[in-house]
Amino acid sequence: MKWDKSKNNNAYRGAVELRVSIYGNAWLVNEILLDDYIKGIDEVPNVWASEFHKAQAIAARSYALYYMERGGKHNGTAYILNAGSYDQVYRGYNAEIRNTRFVSSVEATRGTVVRYNGSTAATVYFARSDGRTKSWSAVWGGKGYAYIQPRDAEFDAAKRNTEFGHGVGMPQTDGAMRADAGATYDQILNAYYTGVTIDRVYE
Repeated sequence: MKWDKSKNNNAYRGAVELRVSIYGNAWLVNEILLDDYIKGIDEVPNVWASEFHKAQAIAARSYALYYMERGGKHNGTAYILNAGSYDQVYRGYNAEIRNTRFVSSVEATRGTVVRYNGSTAATVYFARSDGRTKSWSAVWGGKGYAYIQPRDAEFDAAKRNTEFGHGVGMPQTDGAMRADAGATYDQILNAYYTGVTIDRVYE
């Protein structure tokens, strides 16, 4: 039986660097262009509808850009985001090989992000809701964000789903079912992020 190399997650675009802090902390960092990073995100099945893939690509790009503009999410580290589910699941070039339809959606939405009052939005998302999303402050405290408020997720509700994930922002299963019902990527994003615009900010 021949091993399928695409199942490995050991190939990366850009540069891979070892960075060490003055305190002895070490990180292996993949320095990469933003849209190449988004292509390596491995969050949703490749077979889902392209309009949802576009919404997912824009949400992932916006989330990453939001923290790029702030110098990173994790204080005292040498990277912007980590590669696990705490931030966004990033698996590099071999994710591109596996998820060709998602990659096409990344390319089709290049430079497009979610913004609120002219600034990049922190577009968090999660796997599945119980029919209703939550506000940022309800889950993580603080003042939260005006564009992340409780919203109905009627497709999840119709399936009588239980929540899987933190419950804030866009529920991926509900969004995918919206796409199956004919919703466009901007309609999907506006269903979960309140008062936002979908703008292309770079070519």
